[in-house]
Amino acid sequence: MTARTETETPLRTVKVPEPIAPLFQKAEAYVRRYFADRHEDPEHSSILISGERYVLVRAASMSVEFFDLVRSLYADKGAADATSVAKNLLYDLAHSLGKADARAFAAKMNVTDPIEKLSAGPIHFSFAGWAFVDIHPESRPTPDDDYCLVYDHPFSFEADAWIGHGRRADTPICVMNAGYSSGWCSESFGFPLVAAEVECQARGDKHCRFVMAPPGRIEEHLSRYLETHGTGERGHRASSSSASGWRRRCGRPTSSSSGAWPSARPSCRRPTRPSRPRSSSASWPRRSAARCR
Repeated sequence: MTARTETETPLRTVKVPEPIAPLFQKAEAYVRRYFADRHEDPEHSSILISGERYVLVRAASMSVEFFDLVRSLYADKGAADATSVAKNLLYDLAHSLGKADARAFAAKMNVTDPIEKLSAGPIHFSFAGWAFVDIHPESRPTPDDDYCLVYDHPFSFEADAWIGHGRRADTPICVMNAGYSSGWCSESFGFPLVAAEVECQARGDKHCRFVMAPPGRIEEHLSRYLETHGTGERGHRASSSSASGWRRRCGRPTSSSSGAWPSARPSCRRPTRPSRPRSSSASWPRRSAARCR
């Protein structure tokens, strides 16, 4: 019997459109090897994964309990302002973590291609306990300001924490998921990206769903998504407050000359935009009149 190659093994830690599955199968293999090299030494307060020191943090302390703490500290400002403060703090922290982890992981595993860097992100995300990632076919992550990614996070640690505490959120609350994923992708492509959650299981929605785009175009993509799907209206403005803050701080991104996500036609591309370099490693599924939605 012939052993399966890395690109023949079914994906277990991420869901992506079939045409680009081989790229993620390759990434899953080396991310799995990375996390398999784990050594715990409680006597020296050490957890090492492939030589990198990690720390364990209880999920609820970075989600529902953190919101409760901030609300108590800002009680005089009102619940809405306190929630906004909590979201901004968690988003900015997670965004920085995502960027730093992407940079360190790429250096450790000697990954240089921008697309390979990005493909490792969702798998690393799952192994690290944040969430599973399901990337939608209409996504078009090109290395310019037409970048648009639509994706779900099943098993989000933030939503699970709220549900596990028997609580229901008023707005989408997976802000660390949004911050970390956009930080990783931003570092991979070399230009600013932000993400906002449009549906959240902690709020009673069917999915934890996100839209990622450059800071200068995130509101455009959020509005288009809501117009197309008619979901998320109850909280998308609140959920995207952190992303909007990044938009104000970062301004519009500059395009990158690094590798491009394979794409027949970016769904959110303006008609007059010139073509960009493309990768030959895989093909993003073609869709007639596709739009990022």
